[in-house]
Amino acid sequence: MSEKKSIFKRLKGIKNIEIVIALILAAIVLLVFFGSFGQSSAKDNQSEYSFSEYVNTLQNKIETTISNIDGVGKASIVISFAGGIEQEYAYTTETVTQGSTVTEKNTLTLVSGKPVLLKEKMPEIQGIIIVADGAGDTSVRLEIIRAVQALLKVPNGKIEVFKRS
Repeated sequence: MSEKKSIFKRLKGIKNIEIVIALILAAIVLLVFFGSFGQSSAKDNQSEYSFSEYVNTLQNKIETTISNIDGVGKASIVISFAGGIEQEYAYTTETVTQGSTVTEKNTLTLVSGKPVLLKEKMPEIQGIIIVADGAGDTSVRLEIIRAVQALLKVPNGKIEVFKRS
């Protein structure tokens, strides 16, 4: 108990303790504000590049996986997509009454001046081309096709495998 009293006496003895506490609280508030500010702007930039990053990541993962199959060797992959990302935004419906006429008006929902994105749907895979060292062997080619089918859930008619020259 005497230790607590001595701590309080020391704190009371510091000149302008209120100013020191206010500065510490202000610093904490600024850190929280700027910490969340940086995250939101990074998230905004991320959505602009998400499709190309998605494609690159997907191709790299498949290349790595296929290259690890016995007999494949080095592999390269190109994936083509039908269209682009489909984005669904939030809308609010307003009912406007003028006399006996009632009309509904859909308005894009905005938060901080930006539309509210509900979901993004990646486009359908149109075709896949794989070039691999070991693709000259029919059994290796079949293994590559089976692996890609398992990873991407696409029919084998959309997958072409070629031997690297």
